[in-house]
Amino acid sequence: MLLSDGALGTLLQSKGMAGECPELWNITHRAEVKSIAESYLQAGSEIITTNSFGGSIFKLSQYGLGDRVSELNKTAAEIYREAAGKNKHVAGSIGPTGKMILMGDVTEAELYDTFREQAIALEAGGADIIIIETMSAADEACFSCQSCKRKHEMHCNHYDDLL
Repeated sequence: MLLSDGALGTLLQSKGMAGECPELWNITHRAEVKSIAESYLQAGSEIITTNSFGGSIFKLSQYGLGDRVSELNKTAAEIYREAAGKNKHVAGSIGPTGKMILMGDVTEAELYDTFREQAIALEAGGADIIIIETMSAADEACFSCQSCKRKHEMHCNHYDDLL
């Protein structure tokens, strides 16, 4: 059994984040983000979760940061890897996009590709595992899981096989 962390957003807010892009804080407030990771480790966490929950192109585009997906996710994992050292685990957080296939907001290929991009960047930054969080749409959760498993494939031509 391993103990993990929690409440990252609440702690970012306690450090002054208000209405800003949480993932941008990996660049603009690196020390504060790292201190949260360190506090969870000091409390006994063996797995710490990156500040990348909203790190998809869809969420970052809402802040005008859609072109920084790789940078912000990789940096999130680097911060947490630095805090965790070699003996603790870093979980790369991937949250929902806010888009729905059923509503025509997004295609299957777009979902797959956005999660793949995020997973590759998190791995490059040092994440050991990926945590898929708070997805209420089963198809979105499925695409996120499969794109993480197949992150080194350029694309998947068999989206129906993923569901």
